[in-house]
Amino acid sequence: MSTEASQLKRERWQQRLTAWKASAMTQAAYCRERSLSRHEFVYWKRRLLPNGSKSTPKFVAIPVRRGGGMQPAETTRSLLTLVIGTRYRLEIPPETAGEELQTVLDVLEARG
Repeated sequence: MSTEASQLKRERWQQRLTAWKASAMTQAAYCRERSLSRHEFVYWKRRLLPNGSKSTPKFVAIPVRRGGGMQPAETTRSLLTLVIGTRYRLEIPPETAGEELQTVLDVLEARG
């Protein structure tokens, strides 16, 4: 591939990545909607975005406030339960900070 063709491809992927970030869609949804290869998307994301080359953490610690044992079922209705297939079930208390939840979602998204 010529240098000019390589530069055009790089620019095209930079535009796609910028559009993806502005869309607030997941990587999978964005690629599916535009018939893009997710593997190629991840390759260019790692190559072109400042934080794209960082490896995905295997474990993310989330601080949890302990409230004194089990709560009766009536008081746990405000929990947000996130179930992803058969692999993950997260019960998220309402006082969980948005940044903490975003970190968890980013890790799960990166795992595909």
